[in-house]
Amino acid sequence: MIVKPQVLEIVEGNIPESIHCQSTARPVPSYRWERHGIPIALKSVLEFQNPVSANSSGNYSCISFNRHGSAKIDAIINVLRKSV
Repeated sequence: MIVKPQVLEIVEGNIPESIHCQSTARPVPSYRWERHGIPIALKSVLEFQNPVSANSSGNYSCISFNRHGSAKIDAIINVLRKSV
């Protein structure tokens, strides 16, 4: 499993680029993104619609799953404070 980018740094107030998750599992897996164990997206791409704040920093988990099981990989978002 891979996730790109795996570490993303962004200045608060900006909208992050999308994070892509990919698995080579067979049969083709379904995907779910979670933050703090709570599902936030049900596809392989995590897209952001709004600017992020400092409390958006942290781990975002991509889970791929099919009838044979599941796998998880994390992406990390570091939100940098705006300089004044």
